[in-house]
Amino acid sequence: MKLTTFLFFLGCAFALPTTNIDPIPRPTITNFTYFGAGCPSGTVSTALYAINSTTGSYQVYTYLDSFTPWAGPHFAIKDSRKICTVNLEVGIAQGWKVRTNNGGSDVKGYLMLLDEKVTGTWRANYSFASATTGSISSIAAVSFAGPFVGIFIKHADAEGQGVVSPCGGGTLNVEHQVRLSSAGSTYSGYIGPDPGPDELKWTVVSGVEVLRC
Repeated sequence: MKLTTFLFFLGCAFALPTTNIDPIPRPTITNFTYFGAGCPSGTVSTALYAINSTTGSYQVYTYLDSFTPWAGPHFAIKDSRKICTVNLEVGIAQGWKVRTNNGGSDVKGYLMLLDEKVTGTWRANYSFASATTGSISSIAAVSFAGPFVGIFIKHADAEGQGVVSPCGGGTLNVEHQVRLSSAGSTYSGYIGPDPGPDELKWTVVSGVEVLRC
């Protein structure tokens, strides 16, 4: 190959255009509030963790320290139902939006279902205030059946394909509910040792995806 030809190809190689790909921004939780019979003051906290920041994949953890329901002869009916609404202010750079609960949620907690007559249901309803794209709300739910006493970990499939924020983020409303039904139960199952305070805490994990507007 002639030297002039080699230099020509070498020059073309250096002249190839470069592609600038904007990095996917990280979402933030700038503030959160909560209320309900299942979350007295000081019993809820949240955290956002990166799964793969390059692809915009994150998880939001919600910790519910006073969410365990109880059913039995020494408990009132209200003790078998817990509701907690958590409002998360989710921020993201302009030109981007977030989607959550697309793949469902993971839930960990404590239950005391003494016999087969005691059953329960946990569900979470996700929605973005003033959402204009995607689903208006998205639900994750899971059921429980006794006898069971102890800590559980379950995955709750989502109904639909998650809920999408407005561009630039927005307020994510999540209503957590757990209900026990004990019609016909004699509460005669094995109770076991009393659970420690940390065992009674519930944790809900939901996926967060960063998408272009």
